[in-house]
Parts: sequence; structure tokens; C-alpha cells
Amino acid sequence: MSTPPLPKRIKIGHLDYIVARLTSEHADDANITGRCWRDVRRRIEIDERLEGPALAETLLHEILHAAWDGWELRDDDKEERTVAAFANALTTILRDNPRLLQTLLTLLR
Repeated sequence: MSTPPLPKRIKIGHLDYIVARLTSEHADDANITGRCWRDVRRRIEIDERLEGPALAETLLHEILHAAWDGWELRDDDKEERTVAAFANALTTILRDNPRLLQTLLTLLR
């Protein structure tokens, strides 16, 4: 199975995030499979070696980090507020990025 290309940009809330693959050397050096730069870079980076479900999960993980900031969640937020915010965030993100869902579904096959 070939890995479908990731979207170049994903709109999360009112901000656009660049999506890029992280070299294996950088991923190993930082001991990560993905990261989300929520500062002025607004960039999601995913280890270039990931594919399939691992790639889909990591992409969603990093999108949710961006959504955490975009929907102004705090470390002390309770479950219901967090679930409601992420339901709102994912609905908005999937609506604003119509090809993202198909990419994720393809990766999960």
C-alpha cells in the first residue's frame, strides 16, 4: 500500500498549519514521531517513516494539540468541557479540510 500524500496545509480554527514530514534523523534526535509548533511557525511535522494507522493517529494527535490552543483549553479543564471542545474542533477541522477525512480513511486501511 502506498501512503497517500498528506495535505500541505490544514485549517485549524482560524489559523492555517503547514503539514510536513520530519526526517528520521530529526525524529530520532528529539525522540518523537510528530510535533506541533503552535507558535508563529504554525507547523505540524510527522516522522517520514510513519504510514497507515500510525500515520493517521499521529496526524490526528498533532491536530488535536493545535485544537487545544485554538479552542483555548487549559490544563485544568474537566472532561465534559474537553470533549465538547474537541467535538467542536474536529467538526470544524473536517468541514474546513474536506480531503483530510479521505486521507485519514485511506491511511487506516
